[in-house]
Amino acid sequence: MSVLKRLSPMRSIVAASLRFRFLVLAAGIAMMVVGAGQLSSMRVDTFPEFAPPRVVIQTGCLGLSTSDVEQLVTVPWSRRSTASRACR
Repeated sequence: MSVLKRLSPMRSIVAASLRFRFLVLAAGIAMMVVGAGQLSSMRVDTFPEFAPPRVVIQTGCLGLSTSDVEQLVTVPWSRRSTASRACR
């Protein structure tokens, strides 16, 4: 015990871990068993939503200017998509 008091805190932790290695091993196994038991009841969301979904559509129309594409393609499509029930 007198040796542990003179050591730095990190060295004393390592020394105690080596001294009681079977207790450390048992604690590690116990934590793995508890974790494996919790795994079956855990809710997992692979891709969590941080913001509402957005759709980005890129339209390419040869021979039309950007304002023509906006007026003839983008605006009508946007109006139809927001009017549909699936996008609400």
